[in-house]
Amino acid sequence: AAHVNGTVYIYGGEATTEQDQEEDTWNNYFLTLDLTKDWSIGSPTLKGLDVPDGPPKVAMGYLWQDYDNLYLYGGMAADNPPAKPPSDSIWRYSIADGKWDEFKEPKTSDGNYSEPENQRVQRSAEGAGVSVPELGLSWYFGGHLDWATTQGWSNQVDRVYLKSLLEFTHPGYSNNGVDDLRNAGAADGGVFRNITSGGVQKDGFPERADGALVFVPGWGERGVLIGLAGGTEDTFTDDLSTLDVYDIANSEWFHQETTGDSPSVRVNPCAVIASAPDASSFQIYLFGGQNLQPAVSRRRDTLKKALC
Repeated sequence: AAHVNGTVYIYGGEATTEQDQEEDTWNNYFLTLDLTKDWSIGSPTLKGLDVPDGPPKVAMGYLWQDYDNLYLYGGMAADNPPAKPPSDSIWRYSIADGKWDEFKEPKTSDGNYSEPENQRVQRSAEGAGVSVPELGLSWYFGGHLDWATTQGWSNQVDRVYLKSLLEFTHPGYSNNGVDDLRNAGAADGGVFRNITSGGVQKDGFPERADGALVFVPGWGERGVLIGLAGGTEDTFTDDLSTLDVYDIANSEWFHQETTGDSPSVRVNPCAVIASAPDASSFQIYLFGGQNLQPAVSRRRDTLKKALC
């Protein structure tokens, strides 16, 4: 989902049309919700746009946004029944024109603390995303790669979890963290940087999926990102007594301890930030999620008994 100029756009995911439906739930439905008008919580005024011809049926990717466009990145293909993963293309939706355009086989660019240029930008899923239109930047944090995200990946090969921060510079914007954009704007289709070794990210920084990512303005030269929660099939990030904070201007991660009673380990939460009226403080609201540690402990105990 993405919020642009008072309208929420919702793309893809899973949906059922019958109560007992268990298959063919993945879709590329495209919906909007107008937040500038009153509506009842019991019957929100969702509007269905044309189902696009081209953009894939995926879930758990992300919609980046600027002031005029949406960009569909990532997501995984269906498992009910299993479907072949789509290509690594990025799809752009022009809000004014109501038109989708495809950018095939995107590649990375050289920059601060990043992977080398001309590497394939792979489709990942279940990561955390955020866009900051005033900076012309969007990010996708963590996630995973497996048979449902990557063409040619065998379902006999284990899923790979990520700790990278994939950055997207929107067309027309400069970026001091990218070698080719320090004195120029990004071309049509945008520019990617795969940040993998900034600050504490280089050593002792856990891979994770199913977390959250929020932007806090006013800290540092260009604001910061805060990574919250998440984990893998067997391990989880620390509880929220320590946060992962990314300094946008310097492309570096660091740790920040919190005070008070911190929430426990969790995955799949929702998170959003709100400002005091005078911008003197910012509050991050974290809703829901799961603590999967008990389930993992039971699974380990079961495996241990089976081996004995």
